[in-house]
Amino acid sequence: MTQTNHAEHTTPHNRADLATVVPDLQVHLTGMHALLKQLTDAADVKLEGMRRADTETLRGCADREADLLQRVFDYAQGRPALVARVAQALHRDELKEVPLLQLADELPEPHAAALRAHSTALRQVSQELQRKNRIAARVAHNLQSHIHGIFADVAKVGQESCGYDVRGNPNVSTKRRWVDAVG
Repeated sequence: MTQTNHAEHTTPHNRADLATVVPDLQVHLTGMHALLKQLTDAADVKLEGMRRADTETLRGCADREADLLQRVFDYAQGRPALVARVAQALHRDELKEVPLLQLADELPEPHAAALRAHSTALRQVSQELQRKNRIAARVAHNLQSHIHGIFADVAKVGQESCGYDVRGNPNVSTKRRWVDAVG
């Protein structure tokens, strides 16, 4: 089965259609890149706030991230329709969403190069965001483990020996403390 290269078989009419729909997709991808870049910047602020243990910064960052994530989600809803319009202009049999690089392979130049550039930029900013969020998750997990260990140590302080049982093992009595409810 051979793959048809649509870039070679575009008619002047197709090119006119592509000249209107591809720029719309490019504007959309530029907007998505800007939102992901803002999320990456927010991850930097989050990491700095964690380093300084600055709860105000972390609260503000969480609010900003929630807003940005909602905007990314809302923005992403428009992408399938734009990709379908490009696929329709290419006279593809399937109008379902295809990866950007695959779609770029079917476009004539300069549209193909522009879409490849957008795809690369989106991939890079996404990978950077993932890397920073993995670091933040690891720091948060380590902090939670540390705090849990502290509460466990504080809870052990309330244990005292009250004699021995029938086998000669020490009986340990534990008084209930506020840390038991939180730890």
